[in-house]
Amino acid sequence: LGARSAPVARRPAGDRRSPHPPTHPLSLSPLLAGVQREGGAPRANGGRAPSARRAAHCGARVPPPPWALAMGEKRKAGGSNDFLPGSIISVELTNFMTFSHVKFEPGPHLNLVIGPNGTGKSSLVCAICLGLASTTKVLGRADKIGDFVKRDSSIQYGKVEITLKGRREGETPVITRRINKRTNGSDWRINGKEVSQKQVEELVHSLNIQVGNLCQFLPQDKVVSFSAMKPHELLQETEKALGDSTLYQQHQELIAMRKDIRDVESSAENHAEKLERLKKQNAALERDVERNKERDAILAEVDLLKKKLPWLRYNEQKDVYLEAKEKVAEAKKNVAARAKEVQAADVPVASLTTRSKKVQDSQLDAKKRIHTLTKNRDRVQRALSASEDKVSEVTEELDAVKREAQNFDKRKADLEKKIEAIDHALANDPKLQVDAEATKEASNEKRKKAAEARAINEQISDIEQDLKDPQSKMAHLADKVKLIGSKRFKRVQALEKIGNPNAGSMAKWVQEGKRSNAFKGRVWGPLAAEVDIRPGKYARLYSNYLEQHVPRHLWGAYVTEEEADRDRLIAQMKQLQHKATVIRYTGDTGAPLDRKGPPDAFAADGVACTLDQVFEAPSIVKHVLQDNANITNAYCADDRVNWEQVSQGRTPVDGVLAKGVRCLFTPQSRIIQKGSNYNAQSISKEVNQIRPARIFTEVSSAAEEAALKKDLAQLKEGCAELEGKLAEYKERRKKVEREEAQARKLQEALTKVHRERSTKEAQRRAAESKLAQMEPLNIERAEQEADAKLAKLATKQAEQALQLVGIVKEHMAALSAYDGAQLEKLELETHLDAAKEAKKTAQARMEKAESLQLELKAILQKEKANLKELQEIATAECELTDDLREKFASLPDTADDCKEAIAEGKRKADAVVLSNPDALAEYQRRTKEIKVLERKTKDSQASYEAAKAEMDKIRSEWLPILRALVQRISDAYATNFARIGCCGEVRLEEAGDDYEQYAVAIFVKFRDNEKLVRLTSQRQSGGERSVSTMLYLLSLQSLTATPFRVVDEINQGMDPNNERKIHQLLCRAATAKGTPQCFVLTPKLLADLEYNDAVTVMCIFNGPWIADIAQDFSNQGFRKRIRAAA
Repeated sequence: LGARSAPVARRPAGDRRSPHPPTHPLSLSPLLAGVQREGGAPRANGGRAPSARRAAHCGARVPPPPWALAMGEKRKAGGSNDFLPGSIISVELTNFMTFSHVKFEPGPHLNLVIGPNGTGKSSLVCAICLGLASTTKVLGRADKIGDFVKRDSSIQYGKVEITLKGRREGETPVITRRINKRTNGSDWRINGKEVSQKQVEELVHSLNIQVGNLCQFLPQDKVVSFSAMKPHELLQETEKALGDSTLYQQHQELIAMRKDIRDVESSAENHAEKLERLKKQNAALERDVERNKERDAILAEVDLLKKKLPWLRYNEQKDVYLEAKEKVAEAKKNVAARAKEVQAADVPVASLTTRSKKVQDSQLDAKKRIHTLTKNRDRVQRALSASEDKVSEVTEELDAVKREAQNFDKRKADLEKKIEAIDHALANDPKLQVDAEATKEASNEKRKKAAEARAINEQISDIEQDLKDPQSKMAHLADKVKLIGSKRFKRVQALEKIGNPNAGSMAKWVQEGKRSNAFKGRVWGPLAAEVDIRPGKYARLYSNYLEQHVPRHLWGAYVTEEEADRDRLIAQMKQLQHKATVIRYTGDTGAPLDRKGPPDAFAADGVACTLDQVFEAPSIVKHVLQDNANITNAYCADDRVNWEQVSQGRTPVDGVLAKGVRCLFTPQSRIIQKGSNYNAQSISKEVNQIRPARIFTEVSSAAEEAALKKDLAQLKEGCAELEGKLAEYKERRKKVEREEAQARKLQEALTKVHRERSTKEAQRRAAESKLAQMEPLNIERAEQEADAKLAKLATKQAEQALQLVGIVKEHMAALSAYDGAQLEKLELETHLDAAKEAKKTAQARMEKAESLQLELKAILQKEKANLKELQEIATAECELTDDLREKFASLPDTADDCKEAIAEGKRKADAVVLSNPDALAEYQRRTKEIKVLERKTKDSQASYEAAKAEMDKIRSEWLPILRALVQRISDAYATNFARIGCCGEVRLEEAGDDYEQYAVAIFVKFRDNEKLVRLTSQRQSGGERSVSTMLYLLSLQSLTATPFRVVDEINQGMDPNNERKIHQLLCRAATAKGTPQCFVLTPKLLADLEYNDAVTVMCIFNGPWIADIAQDFSNQGFRKRIRAAA
């Protein structure tokens, strides 16, 4: 019977249990040795997973039974000549849906694929569809191609290989599709050669395979869709299935053409209506148009005048420019003439200047001579005067000698008395008596005490030097002990311990700057040092809250009022390599902190306050913390409430948060409640465990402080001993200094006596010396000496007087020469001044001419620029063509006349009364539209006629053939229905030119007391629709050139009688010559159905003992049972 064998699963050895009975009774079960899937992975559409026992024996193979071998030999003898081009010769699947590996070898005619639900029948349908380059949409199952790969974590690829009958003898193209489950991609091959999907589609199309046509390929999930198909859709699917789809293409062309013709008709109607409307509107505007034309003619002349006006202005400006150009030329000639006058006036000036220079040189020589003679005259006069003074001096000396001679005795007696008085004082005055021994002793005592004082001072200096280092150390240690005990030091030290190693250096630098007033404004920081936790029972707990809530970097931050201080802090931080934030706060520090409610709003719930209430700090620090950490909205709870106690599914925390609190601190946790930016109803919670404070827990420094105090005590003890010695030496120094002062005072008294005695002795020696030098004076000799000196002086004076007379004469001559030069100089200067004045006048006239020339040049440039600007304006208004020159000739020739003509034209234009000022523009616009619409109407008519002729031509080709084919389908349909004792008819419902509404209507009658009624998805039962669908597909077999047809589970819902009749029709149709290959898939068949040699039966079963069932059947036993049943 053409059945072929395939591997089946074997029952485990030693298992003697009875095999499971078949899903339904099958009289032909031995014949239906079909295909058993290997493996048991779930189906792509969610089928059941195989049992563990069945899966354990997947892939086992047994030799085919003898009868199956006989059938295979018979198929080989027949060859593949019965296969039509495009028929399926074999389908081989690997890791595809339910199969690990299987190969189907269908027959060339009717193939019945039988198997219970879930065994994998539809896997064959899916493989044919996807293997022939169709889409998953045709199947109505999974959307992704990767979902059709067998479900197994180790399997990434699936493969479908389909062998087709080619158009040429012996040609069997093999199409292979390899599916990648991970990427949902596919690789394609034809006869082992890698190709693109488009090449596969071209091959499938060349064999007239239409997997997307429900008349050819009707998978299980599309059966209902086919029966529910609208009549016009059924017609188009039928057209696709008939022949080479020419009818379908012609139908689509007719639909498109009809739509285009409708568009053309609609457009033509709209154009005609619009054309008529525009013509009527233009007729109503003709009177207004005439007025508009009259006004436009006036305005056209005005426009022409406006065009000429710039050119007239240009011509007038050109005349002005040429006049200015002539004036510049005249000014240039004038400047040249004035330059010649200046050159002529310069000649006498040069000559007089030369003569004046010579006179000045002569005058200068005379002046030098006068100066020299004056000096000589003054020198001789001084010498003469000196001689006269010398005469007076000699005369005075002689008089003095005479007077001294008269007082000699008296002076001698006075000196002797003075010597006698001094001797008496030296001998008798106790104040002048010198004790040499006492003076020596006093001097020695003074030196001794001074040396002793120096020694003591050295000791004091040594002790003081010894005290400097320990005293400095004491002061440093005292400051350090004081600092260790301060809050600021402890906070800064805590900052260093948590990762800010240079926090101390930075804080020290800031404090020094504040003490020295180095900052322009106030500076706070680090902020941790500015905060004081309020004392109380919960101070440590609140410290934990505050430190955890505020960002850590903020505790090391600094705050300034001035920008310069901020920059200075940042620069110092860079130098120290210290990382910290510097904030310049510009807000109002006196303003209250922003808060949503009072701090004690939730006191009744155990929430005592907000975070800003637990510490003291400068106002600006609190504002900075508020801006950066929102401390006023962080609520602090204490341990008076058990916050983790659950009551009715809620904790006290939930109750507080439900009242709108966003941040809550409890002794155990910090809870932050946040709302979504995208959904106001979405609330999330962040819960963090409370950590112990590291900054606000005072750092223990007791050991360090004790060590520092010990060192300080030792230093104090050493300093006290040295200070005692220093006091002792200072006391000794005071005593020695007193003794030294007494010795010095005694020495000074003795020295004073010695100094006074020495003075008296010196006075006595001077008086004795003067007395010894006194001698009687010779007046006669003094007179002789004076006469000799006076005679010499008289001779010298005479010589000097003669010399003076000569010098005076020369001086007078020099003065005369000088005065003559001066007179000549004055005369020359007068003439030179007159010449210079003449030159200056000529120069001024030339400069005036040059200035005028420059002014005229500037005017010329200005007029030239104006000319160019007017030319550009005129050119922009219009290009001066010959035509325009002719038109301009009849218009006024001056700008003023032209402006008057323009004003007159405007008055005339304004005098024309227009009821519709836009009439002419509307008239012209509509005229253009009328011309365009007339042309479009003409073109539309031509397009319409051409499209109508082409549509009629295609219709004349399409409709007769379609009518004939539908009639043949109807005849075949009626015959097939008659064979099952019912009536059926297929009608072509025409709709004139509305080709979209052409339809195929199926009319059926299943009972004698009924009339033929239209097949719909509501009127008939499911079984009746299945019978109708199957018979319609059978009716298409003799008319279509499709290579194969697939129908999946079409017999669902059929009554047994109809199912048997349909099966009989299928078998008979399979034997008809040229019948295409057909695949009918069903989960069940009736017993004792009729078969023939054109029917190939393939069975797909699953189960743990299916292999034993297949092995137990044999060809001989099967025949015996058949004969016994007969």
